[in-house]
Amino acid sequence: MKKTILAAILAAVAFTQILGAGEIKPGAVPGSINYQGRLERDNAPVTGQVHLIFRIFNAPEAGTQRWVTPSEIIVDAVQGIFSANITPPWDTFSRAETLYLEVQVESEVLTPREPLGSVAYAMVAKKLEDGASVSVTTLTANYQVLLATDTDSKVGIGTNSPAYKLSVNGSIKLMGPSDAIYFSDGSPMRRAAFPVP
Repeated sequence: MKKTILAAILAAVAFTQILGAGEIKPGAVPGSINYQGRLERDNAPVTGQVHLIFRIFNAPEAGTQRWVTPSEIIVDAVQGIFSANITPPWDTFSRAETLYLEVQVESEVLTPREPLGSVAYAMVAKKLEDGASVSVTTLTANYQVLLATDTDSKVGIGTNSPAYKLSVNGSIKLMGPSDAIYFSDGSPMRRAAFPVP
């Protein structure tokens, strides 16, 4: 079986509206990846039903399998051209490693595996859009950051179980001479009323 890739890994759905700069709307990131290709058998394009299995590995050969389609995907090939949608879970793309897509047509595994491009890693953005828990060692932002904007959501610093909108397990220090803690009526508290031992 000979394959010719027409358009390797592409996002499945085009945006139907222009999003504001930096704004992520629910449903903006598609949940599946579209794979398109062309198959030939005995130097002739394949036409008819084709049974496919997709696997994702962390190496171009051998390596560790990170994901496999739960069952065969059956698609129609027309003059060799076929298209299939796959939906790997977001955490398949969350490791710091290059990933490779392996395609099996019927009983034949096609080679070589194809490296996954950056579009596939938008699955991580999809998870963030859906409200993931994010763990980072350092976060620097030069723009407005909105956290816990939903009514029941909470932010924890130094704790995995925040009890309030903001729960801090540790010390808090206001750095500037004019910094303050502001209350809902707009009044600031610039210093503690009594020293903390």
